[in-house]
Amino acid sequence: MADINKKKKYKPGKKWNKNGAKKPSANEIVLTKLKKIMSTPRGEWDESDDDIKVSFYKSKVSGQMLNFDNKPYSGLNTLLLEDAMHDLDKNVGCFATGLQLNEYFKKNKDLIEKTDDFDPEKPLKGLSAVSPIFKWNKTYYKDGKAITDEDRIKELDLLSKRELEDRDISKYQGMKRVSSVFAIEDLKEHFPKEFIDERPYFKKAEELSELRMNPEKESEYFCEMAEIIIKASEVEVIEKEGSNRAYYSPMEDHIVIPPRHRFESDEARLAVILHELSHSTGHSSRLNRDFAKKEVNGKKEKNFEVKYASEEVIAETSTAFLTARFGIKSFNSHAKYIQGYCNTICANNNEKALIRLSTKAMAAANYLGDKVDAYMLKLEQEVKLKAEIDQDLTPKDLIVDGAFVIQTVALSKNPEKTFKVAIDINERENLLVDNAELFNEYQNDKHSNVEPEELEKTLKDNLKGAILIQYDENKEFLKSQEIKRNEYKETNRNEIKAKNETMSLKYK
Repeated sequence: MADINKKKKYKPGKKWNKNGAKKPSANEIVLTKLKKIMSTPRGEWDESDDDIKVSFYKSKVSGQMLNFDNKPYSGLNTLLLEDAMHDLDKNVGCFATGLQLNEYFKKNKDLIEKTDDFDPEKPLKGLSAVSPIFKWNKTYYKDGKAITDEDRIKELDLLSKRELEDRDISKYQGMKRVSSVFAIEDLKEHFPKEFIDERPYFKKAEELSELRMNPEKESEYFCEMAEIIIKASEVEVIEKEGSNRAYYSPMEDHIVIPPRHRFESDEARLAVILHELSHSTGHSSRLNRDFAKKEVNGKKEKNFEVKYASEEVIAETSTAFLTARFGIKSFNSHAKYIQGYCNTICANNNEKALIRLSTKAMAAANYLGDKVDAYMLKLEQEVKLKAEIDQDLTPKDLIVDGAFVIQTVALSKNPEKTFKVAIDINERENLLVDNAELFNEYQNDKHSNVEPEELEKTLKDNLKGAILIQYDENKEFLKSQEIKRNEYKETNRNEIKAKNETMSLKYK
């Protein structure tokens, strides 16, 4: 008879440690790290309940977190990498797996010098990984075998849990550790110059490092970039006399802050607005998050505390992503309460909600970051166009719509008067004007001795040439903006359709 009191021996391996304890799963590792990161404010912070107090802290992190192919990581991995960069005192958010580094240096070993300290055939020698990288893994099983057919998986994604059970299909989903990554900056001196030049965050990190040595210039840079982010967002900011609160109103779609003299500094005021801007990304016309409401139909909303805490964690995390992206001073807005917010969210073993919130925070930061990129491009275009276009015209928006590139221009003497000109990108021959009368007004002001028809052709050719230069230089960005506009229109159409269907059902 077997000895039931005999302890089971566990063989060390993927799931068990040498001491017989079960190793934490990828899910457990991620959730433990996420809760620590999202609930623990960095630096020193104020215990005050004041709504407009912020606490700044030192950070070398700048730019987005990018993989070996120069593509950004997800919200979850961005959080893990930024946290690791803080702890390890890294500057540049560019990373690669061990396999990628080994393959790169092996392939280019003839171009890379071997030294006493570095061997291209053993590039990882002496290096430590910065952080593990994870991805959300979802697998369907039938009769114990994984389903790998992509079309079949898409069909299964549409089925409910009960429908899957009826078909004897089981579903596993959770975090999976993909690999560990290394900081490319640790090997910077061994990469060819072209490789580093293709990653502009290296140059940006050097510029910011010099800037941070001068506190006055660092503060000026923070204020300058914060003002640009606020302008680019196009969200109204209202100063309210007598108020000591700062908040975003989803109903009015504006931010309310106390008057300037209430803030300790311009930096503090702008930091508070940046935090509220993160909230504004949740508006129905933007990312459409579900804001907490104190009352619904006269009753307290179910899960109000969890919804409220979730939105605050999204905003705090999003702001951290945003400040890192543009290399400006980092800060905490609600440091005193953030741990309590996380505890509220994670109650009843609901830590996995943090993964969803990190994704939403990344989306919010990307929304604002993309608005800034578009705004900066617009300013750059206006400067270039002013040099190319007749001084009697002021360039405005430049967009791509299908096969046409469309430029809005205003009369410099009367900026309220605008007209649009369009060029077929494929043909590039003719320039179309939507307001012939206004164009004629612009043309008549020239007082030229040239025949009107010849003058019109010259003016249109000059305008066309200037616009096509801007299009050719920025075509990828302009096309990506077109895709986003179309996605937004489609989302709005679907929401209106859904609301109409709901109303028709309600009043049947």
